[in-house]
Amino acid sequence: MQLPISISPCPIVEASCEIRFSTEFPDAAVPGLLFQHLQPAFPKMSTLPIASMPAELRRADPNLSVQPLYRLDGPEMSALVGDSSITFTVSGTYKGWSWFLPEILKNWKLVLDSKVPTGVNRIGLRYVDFFKADIFPLTRVRFQLGEQSLVGMETFLRTGIVWNEKKCILQIGKDVRLTSSAEIGSVIDSDVFEIFEQPGDQSVSSIEKFLDEAHAAGKHLFFSMLDPGFLAVLNPVYAQP
Repeated sequence: MQLPISISPCPIVEASCEIRFSTEFPDAAVPGLLFQHLQPAFPKMSTLPIASMPAELRRADPNLSVQPLYRLDGPEMSALVGDSSITFTVSGTYKGWSWFLPEILKNWKLVLDSKVPTGVNRIGLRYVDFFKADIFPLTRVRFQLGEQSLVGMETFLRTGIVWNEKKCILQIGKDVRLTSSAEIGSVIDSDVFEIFEQPGDQSVSSIEKFLDEAHAAGKHLFFSMLDPGFLAVLNPVYAQP
């Protein structure tokens, strides 16, 4: 399957790379140490509401324990920092993989310079695509009982799959309200990830290899879902043979 280089208008409203890591530093010290090294790229720091929750309560809940506590903002990118995680994220205009990947790697190198991480526990590459139309009839995804479609108002599907040998959490929903703009429409949300039973290789080259493979898998999954007729109206641009 030949994949487009780009489509227009670009539906990506959020792109992010989350890295969860092990560390030997006390939890409370991690955000400050990371900010010291990331400050040149992300000069503005703000506290997220969850930071006010007692640390003991956060650690007791597996979902809360990995949530970011602080937001660092730069000119074109943000970093969400927790006790044992960092997420590099772009909201709004997406400038392409050839820009996003080097930015992630450059900033991960700053994180490594802090000596905070001792190994990677989980890494994920996530894209959220937004469409104003009902996306279900425009994809090859089917959710039905016999011949009867089960797609109704505010339909939201979530599944975990393996695609091109990569694990992925795929979410598709309609009548969804974007938090960034309050627009209502449909989303295709994919998170290609890897979990390590033992802390994994955290080198820049290892992170780059995973991200390139994850990006290829996620891109193939996204375009495989779209109905060919719908893809044709998205002004796809293909590489010249």
